[in-house]
Amino acid sequence: MRIEPFTEDHDQLRQTIRRWVAEEITPHAAEWEAEGIFPREAFSRAGELGFLGLSVPEEWGGSGGDYWATVVWGEELGRAGFGGVPMADEASEDPTLERTFRGHRGAVTACAFNPNMKQIVTSSKDHSLMIWNFKPSMRAYRFTGHTAPVLSVAYSPQGECIASGGRDRSVRLWTPSAVGLYAPKTLKAHGGAVRSVRFN
Repeated sequence: MRIEPFTEDHDQLRQTIRRWVAEEITPHAAEWEAEGIFPREAFSRAGELGFLGLSVPEEWGGSGGDYWATVVWGEELGRAGFGGVPMADEASEDPTLERTFRGHRGAVTACAFNPNMKQIVTSSKDHSLMIWNFKPSMRAYRFTGHTAPVLSVAYSPQGECIASGGRDRSVRLWTPSAVGLYAPKTLKAHGGAVRSVRFN
């Protein structure tokens, strides 16, 4: 006896994907195929509708579906009539762990990518910041200065400066140098913890 793996939820997902393909993909398929493109807007729309990361848990930003939801997605993409959608979808495979960074003595509270995509900075309840290099052969650096847990970090748009905010009610601006991070500026006008920092 064969057991059908698809549930009513899968059927509803199938109908939603099928409608999206028919209304937003198929009418443009020949044009996109001729140009060899799959527009970013269409890919973004698939994300808005929850089609990307179907089997990724909701707490990680996915849809929380199962393996069979991704099967439904693949089957319905075949209805598009061209290879652009499935090819573009290869970039949305389930996430895999690339590297683990360990070194903080307390829970990590925030992280930010350097615009050059070669480093990340993390903040922690251990009152410190750490800069991690993506190359495993390069060491990580720990920087202290806050007197309470650091709650937020951000790189400036060009990556030449890092801002951090913490429970000590201060914002610190750090300048990376050959020696390490230097905090030339500390702002202490806040009446409570600084939970978020951003560059404008």
